[in-house]
Amino acid sequence: MTELAELCKELRIGNLEELLPEVNFEEPEQYITDLLALAVEQRKNRRVKRLINQANFPLIKTLDNYDFTPVDFPDSLDREKLLSLNFLQDKENVLMLGSVGTGKTHLATALGLKSCSLGHKVKFYRAIDLTNELLEKHEEGKAGKLIKAIAKVDLLILDELCKALHNSSYGKLIIM
Repeated sequence: MTELAELCKELRIGNLEELLPEVNFEEPEQYITDLLALAVEQRKNRRVKRLINQANFPLIKTLDNYDFTPVDFPDSLDREKLLSLNFLQDKENVLMLGSVGTGKTHLATALGLKSCSLGHKVKFYRAIDLTNELLEKHEEGKAGKLIKAIAKVDLLILDELCKALHNSSYGKLIIM
């Protein structure tokens, strides 16, 4: 291990040796600043990747090209307000109702992915999977641990919560 690698390890800033060729040297302060800024950016990117993996999304879906045309919003909420993710800060719930194929899972996943990119902890569950996991953990005497872990997330996405409501009377995606 090189001296630089050892110092990086001691300072807990990652191995800067890997980043050295990526930064142009003009003057010492600029070089160190750019090098550390790149290290911080890489750390943030790794954190976002880790948050996305921990969220356990079934598929990665983004808001790119999402069609909001069939979405009905209540008077208290519009597209911009939903996409701002202010409901996280305000600790409000968002309920999406609609028939199969109206984009509920896509939109919920995309909002979750955006939340992860902003550093929020997210967890995605199909309701039946969460129920089964809670039952399993309960039998093992570990349900409390799972509940505490879920309580620590900033955004909990429960998909397929009300399958009984997904009938033809909800032709559009309705957000409440």
